[in-house]
Amino acid sequence: VSVNLSAYSSIGVIAVFFASLSISVVVALLTGSQHLETMPVLLTATFAAHSLVIVLNVFTVLTMSMVYYYGQLHIGHGFEETATHFVRNPAVKQLRRMALDAFWASAPIFMISMGLTFLSQYTGPDQRPSYGAVVVSGVFGFGMLVTVWAVLSVLRAHREELHYHYHPEDRPKRQEKRSFRALGRGRGR
Repeated sequence: VSVNLSAYSSIGVIAVFFASLSISVVVALLTGSQHLETMPVLLTATFAAHSLVIVLNVFTVLTMSMVYYYGQLHIGHGFEETATHFVRNPAVKQLRRMALDAFWASAPIFMISMGLTFLSQYTGPDQRPSYGAVVVSGVFGFGMLVTVWAVLSVLRAHREELHYHYHPEDRPKRQEKRSFRALGRGRGR
């Protein structure tokens, strides 16, 4: 149980990082943007994306912190079995899953929001973004695609392993590793 609780704590720390970066960007945009009147759509999209990242990650931090705190509280009082039941409680499991989904969803949104930030900060009054802002935004767009791919790949692998845990007969048999030397001997050499 304490290993699971440590994982929840780690997710909470990373969520704080995402939320604090988005808060810093929003504050910087509000205090330093001279283009609020000239680019309302771009700035609105930027603020909306950063606000969504903040909300998703604050939810993740609160949920994971509460699960970690109460789980450690049970363990600290010598109630290891109670901690196990607490972590496996259906309501707590549902909250954990929702918090993890919020966290995983926030990563690509964070990438989009950072790209929008560069576009909004480096777009002139003539509504034309600088070449550098377009390049950096493109890099963040690529980062968003990579992030979505990574999240989906890990979640798919996790679901497969859970399936194999509950249905071990479905697990594919591992093939023996064969070296080139062994293959050569098999052909009569």
